[in-house]
Amino acid sequence: MTEQSREDVCRKIVQDKLLLALPFAQVLAIDTYLKEEWIIKLPSDPEHFEKELLKAAGGKFRKDYNTLYYKQADYLISGDPIPPALEQKFYDLIAGEKIAGLIHSKKRTFILDAAALIISLIKNLNVCGPILDIGCSIGYHCGVVAKFAGLEITGIDSSKKTISEAKRRNKNTAKTTFKATTIENEEFAEKFDLVCAIDSIEINKTNLTLISKTLKPNGIALLINDLEVFTSPEFKKALAIEDLGFGFTDVSGGWIGEETGFEAKAVLVLIKGGNHPLPSDLKQQAESGWDNLFKDYANDKTTRKDQKTQAYCRAKLANLPDLQPADPTNGPTPPISNL
Repeated sequence: MTEQSREDVCRKIVQDKLLLALPFAQVLAIDTYLKEEWIIKLPSDPEHFEKELLKAAGGKFRKDYNTLYYKQADYLISGDPIPPALEQKFYDLIAGEKIAGLIHSKKRTFILDAAALIISLIKNLNVCGPILDIGCSIGYHCGVVAKFAGLEITGIDSSKKTISEAKRRNKNTAKTTFKATTIENEEFAEKFDLVCAIDSIEINKTNLTLISKTLKPNGIALLINDLEVFTSPEFKKALAIEDLGFGFTDVSGGWIGEETGFEAKAVLVLIKGGNHPLPSDLKQQAESGWDNLFKDYANDKTTRKDQKTQAYCRAKLANLPDLQPADPTNGPTPPISNL
């Protein structure tokens, strides 16, 4: 697929985000795979989560988890970056087989939506692989790509314990490779057709340079992070010199669980060698996917709580006959507000 044709597809997606929709049956299949293989499901409320954590891993683990979790939260609240050693210690802790699914369920909507978006990009932009997942954690997105797209994918993470668990969990999955390394690795130069960074690294000039270096000409970068990252003057300046053109922007997120409610992250798709700069209305374009389509869907009383995600929303709006009937046992959720 030529650079211009990929840019043309992205221009169409800018105008109609429902082009990103997967068939409902495929979203359900991805969701089911995450539940059955990775135990990533709709998260429990805080009280039940604490009980499940205690039952699965014991009191010492629960204490260590809460200590590291709240230490990281303190840095985020203060606006300071989390020290890498603290972050790695946390991810080493939660890589264990008994508790990984439970912990990662707290990010279930982002994991599911990102998985569906990756599969959609592969289809819409004719991605042939190989693919790189930066900060792959225990390997769930690599497993999704291998199972639902059949493409070669490499997952990298700085945590050796996490990579060990990813290898174990994907040992019977063809076309997946895992390495305890970073994007500085010279063997990655111009190797990948799609590179994903799903809220896993700091998006700064250094990392943008490294992401661009890993991409083949006309390759795609999928970044999911806070919207403020993509609208900052520093980001725009960095992007302008890295040969990464604007594809489209979007929003990922939905119902996180009783503790958090609704939460969203911004999506940015870039094309190596693309000709389009970041638009001046990037924020409005990103939020349109939340305001114009998702809010009404999520606030509808018949929408199942576990389906209040972008992936399910677009599946419903694009494939109405395929939607399963609403399940009233999922209960109501508070109204969704602005991004």
